[in-house]
Amino acid sequence: MLLEFVLDGARRGRRGVRRCGVRQWPARERPRDKPADQECRAQERGNDDGTASGIASLLFVRGLPRVQCGETNIMASGDAAVDSPFAAPSHRVRFHPVIVAGEVAVAGYVALAVFALALGALLMNVLVDGWLGQFDHDVVHSMAGSRTPTWDTLTAIGSNLAGGITVPIVVFVILVVCAAFRNWTLFGLFAVASVLEPLTYLTATYFIVRTRPDVPRLESLIVSDSFFSGHTAAAVMLYGTIAIAVFTRTRNRVVRAIVVAVAVVVPVVVALSRMYRGMHYPTDALSGALVGLGCIAVAVVAVRRAERMT
Repeated sequence: MLLEFVLDGARRGRRGVRRCGVRQWPARERPRDKPADQECRAQERGNDDGTASGIASLLFVRGLPRVQCGETNIMASGDAAVDSPFAAPSHRVRFHPVIVAGEVAVAGYVALAVFALALGALLMNVLVDGWLGQFDHDVVHSMAGSRTPTWDTLTAIGSNLAGGITVPIVVFVILVVCAAFRNWTLFGLFAVASVLEPLTYLTATYFIVRTRPDVPRLESLIVSDSFFSGHTAAAVMLYGTIAIAVFTRTRNRVVRAIVVAVAVVVPVVVALSRMYRGMHYPTDALSGALVGLGCIAVAVVAVRRAERMT
């Protein structure tokens, strides 16, 4: 008897709440597409069957999370909803672009360093003892034997197109211009590429010892730093990055053709100048060109990744 009295009181209390706060829809007028909260209320009404299992189901349903408009809420008393601590965030996590680009740059440096060291080890331990080593020797000696004062001057100019003073100055000016126009994508592109190239060069020359060609050299530099050609790598990196920047800023075919020609011709001029002056073998110049291309590739991936993740 006591249990029947409690259940009867619970039914009357629930009906009183519905009369005061919730509109009762006749069966033939009930809308077909009910929102999620109305469906939950319908389930609550259905559970009011006068049994202990009905009350247990009612309490269980009222404690379940309610999904509405893509957000997860907890059904509270009446129609109020409280945000669930387990609800998924309404927006994706964002990272600072500098952090994203920096992570890609670090990973790219490791990859480039490993590539340069592996290439240098292959060259020094396998390739130089065959026909490729003889080819290096013949080309350098042929150029040294045909030197003239005019070519000495021209090759000095060609080397300075990607020299240790030219590249930092040009990169600095470009970075200042990009910052002035708040073009942080191009700023990051040049910053990442210009940092990767010298770091990779220092790493390779520290571990790979290759003596410069045994001909009279026209410059006084460290003798054991022949692999790889830092000037050639810097030329590919700098002028190739400039070409990419121009391609992103203009659709003029003439301008694009000019920058592509410069990006191809200048590194070739720098490489030939370095070989003429007795500073590098042809394989050193080719290896430097590959490293320069790798620096550009890592820089492009870094800025694109930063744009997608921010």
